[in-house]
Amino acid sequence: KLGETEWSRYVVTSPCTRIFKKHFLEEHNLRFLDYTMEDIHFNAVAFSKTEKIKTIPYVGYNNFINMASTTRTSHRGITSKIDLLYLFSQMNNELEPTELVTFLYKKVYIYYLLYSGRYSSADRFINEHKRIKSWVTQHHLVSLLSPFDKMVREEKLKNKLIIYIFERLERFHLINLFAKLYCKK
Repeated sequence: KLGETEWSRYVVTSPCTRIFKKHFLEEHNLRFLDYTMEDIHFNAVAFSKTEKIKTIPYVGYNNFINMASTTRTSHRGITSKIDLLYLFSQMNNELEPTELVTFLYKKVYIYYLLYSGRYSSADRFINEHKRIKSWVTQHHLVSLLSPFDKMVREEKLKNKLIIYIFERLERFHLINLFAKLYCKK
């Protein structure tokens, strides 16, 4: 059930699923980055500024996915237009590296690689994976939290399995083989 743990703050990253008091936004000078994936940064920083966040399981709207939208098309392929490490650098400047925050980094980079990397070459996927892993390691943001840990129990099972399998690919040095099979270019 959504809303029972601290992780519920991170399960849905879209700010349109949140209600913020104007005073709170002004007091903490919260603004969106002028960059893609700005919603992840905005919510993570907002969450770090208060403990007074309530997540409710009520679904007040239905989200329809337009496969031709900017969100769905601009992220196809790993390109220089979207640099995940810029987003991570901005987050790192403003967030304490808690267990949940480092898990968020892991979840985001795996999602990014799988979503954008699908439409890249295997070499581009492999190089981007190495670049991200190197940055995360250098900044001491490696998450040791299992996707099946009770701290993240509200994460969807599908996402937990994806993270778990990707971690196993990394652990057994199978990313290169995976990329060759997974990437479409």
